[in-house]
Amino acid sequence: MFTVYNTEFVLFCDIVDNFGDAGSCFRLARALKKRGAKRVIIYTNNAKIFSLIQKNPTHLESQKSKDNIKIFEKKRENSFVTDTKNAVVIEMFGTSAPIELLKSMIKKVNLKRVCLDYLSTENWTDSLQGMCSPDLRAPLKKTPSLVNRSWYAPGFTKNSAGIIWENRELASSEKRKKFRELILKQKDTKIFGPNSDNIFIICNFVYTKNNFPFNEKSFSEFPVAVWSPKSIFFSQSDFDIILQSTDFNVVRGEDSFVTAHFASASYWKVPFVWQPYYQDCNNHRNKFFGWKKKFSNLRNNYFWAFAESIALRREDRLVFLWSALRNDWVSIKKSMSRDCLRMTTEKSLLDTIL
Repeated sequence: MFTVYNTEFVLFCDIVDNFGDAGSCFRLARALKKRGAKRVIIYTNNAKIFSLIQKNPTHLESQKSKDNIKIFEKKRENSFVTDTKNAVVIEMFGTSAPIELLKSMIKKVNLKRVCLDYLSTENWTDSLQGMCSPDLRAPLKKTPSLVNRSWYAPGFTKNSAGIIWENRELASSEKRKKFRELILKQKDTKIFGPNSDNIFIICNFVYTKNNFPFNEKSFSEFPVAVWSPKSIFFSQSDFDIILQSTDFNVVRGEDSFVTAHFASASYWKVPFVWQPYYQDCNNHRNKFFGWKKKFSNLRNNYFWAFAESIALRREDRLVFLWSALRNDWVSIKKSMSRDCLRMTTEKSLLDTIL
């Protein structure tokens, strides 16, 4: 019988976007382990990234690499051994498990396979959830269970595969204050105007260099700190708290994108905009507008014009748009928070997979 307690989960994830790919994979692994999985293993082409994500250099969080998740470079995958009768192989973001490894596993265990795609903001994927995504490298007649994979794409609707809402912590006032102080001390933080307790902190975590308009003279009376991290310094659990400790988040990728929804849905109601990964044929544009359609309460035109400028890499109107949306900031916070609270309680990706 398949239960999480007697099942081994083996995740394959090649890293393209260092933060989003590794972050999503590690979060899923953490969630599986917390749910009671017997063992969770990650095979990747960049184990170093995972070691950075699970470490805790700030010492502000209680978690200190206690996840007990095994992470190996893919070159060691053929040394895989198991002492359980059940195994689930999860192939993430187009990463394929080695066929020879799968053939050896199927002789020893009751094997199930999941093909987990990137998060989708477009509704066309809803009707495809759970469908078969055959692995054409294996002979169908001889090993049908080896060929068959169940395809899922995370998302924010009830008909999607859901999102990972496990391991999400609410930032206390005390912890939020500590992290705000820490952000202001980072070398990648630029402060415009006088530093004070009520300084407006922005997390500028994007793919392209973003020349925000906060060095304009018109902002001197409204002190702003812009933190633009270029590398991983905080653990994943720390970064979750950070996005609740800022006043505005500009995020990218997948894991920080999803986490920003929780920061908005939290007590702190931190608004955010998203810069999707650039794709040919304007697919990143389709992703942005698919995401925009998920919001029924947030209707502020200036906000969405600003968000579109960030998503499509257009900076010519940022000064004007920022001034305009700042005038309606309280309403934007409340409206976005209501929408994000609904989306983050819609469905669990972990429940879908299990």
